[in-house]
Amino acid sequence: MLSEAIVCIFSTQVTNNPMNAFCKSLFTLILIVIIDNAIAQSHETKNIQNDWVSSFNQSGDLKPFYREASGILQENKLITGGENIGKKWLELHSQAGAITEYKLIETIQLIETSKFELGAYLTEKGSSYYTIIGWRNNNGWYKEVEVTYKAVNPGPDEAGEIKLLRDSWQKLANDHRPDLIGKELYIDGGYYFNRGRVYSNLEIADVYSYMNPESFKISLEGLSTTIVNEETAYDIGGF
Repeated sequence: MLSEAIVCIFSTQVTNNPMNAFCKSLFTLILIVIIDNAIAQSHETKNIQNDWVSSFNQSGDLKPFYREASGILQENKLITGGENIGKKWLELHSQAGAITEYKLIETIQLIETSKFELGAYLTEKGSSYYTIIGWRNNNGWYKEVEVTYKAVNPGPDEAGEIKLLRDSWQKLANDHRPDLIGKELYIDGGYYFNRGRVYSNLEIADVYSYMNPESFKISLEGLSTTIVNEETAYDIGGF
């Protein structure tokens, strides 16, 4: 049984890596959850998402859909806090126009009160954006995290390259080298986001210090990989 869920956003920005495709992780989100094989009960979040789209299109207040510990990742920038998140979405609205359709592609159900949804926004200016929404239910469903990148010429399927990186992360973890995970598998300025806290650079190795004991072992399992564009891929998995 997998005990935690993980989302990694891979970037091609670093070019001195021997891998010539997706080479380092820009962003890692960890949700401490038990993965449940039950069918996702999506009607509640579907209605909330419809309300979110309506508010977005009217340039309305999006703060109620988030909590202060929520975060969104857009254009390689991690924004936290409901008010700041609302302002960032307004910027996207001015660039892309209204959302004409939200397509739900896949739901990965976690515990009863937590799940990931992979989807796509289509806009009136002809753009499309792949998004991963991390939903949590704590006295009502809200968006704990949302990652959104523009889909442009995704090119060849690089899922094999992503698996190599996932395997590298697992090997370094089992070798008890969290310092090398931060140095070799994150781009400069990469993020680790967990429970409303943002970590970057050398802080990432400190967060992974639980890997140091000799008794620590981990096994990663990829659940869903999406090539968003030539520079970005989403990888959802568990361990």
